[in-house]
Amino acid sequence: MKESEEQSRLFCYALWLFWYSRNQFVHEQVSITGRQLAQKILSYKVEQEGTIAKQENPNKARRYRNMED
Repeated sequence: MKESEEQSRLFCYALWLFWYSRNQFVHEQVSITGRQLAQKILSYKVEQEGTIAKQENPNKARRYRNMED
């Protein structure tokens, strides 16, 4: 179940970035290579996963700070 959810997210990130890159090319004449696009997809995935983790555990950072005090 977790793997299919992860694959679905990756697919959505890729689709969104394909569309964004396409719009940049059409409207601003900015093109990127396939390698650059793949790197953007992976970095966006990492960024989003960090955001999701923070939303799932909002008090985790606070607990660590309180333990240090």
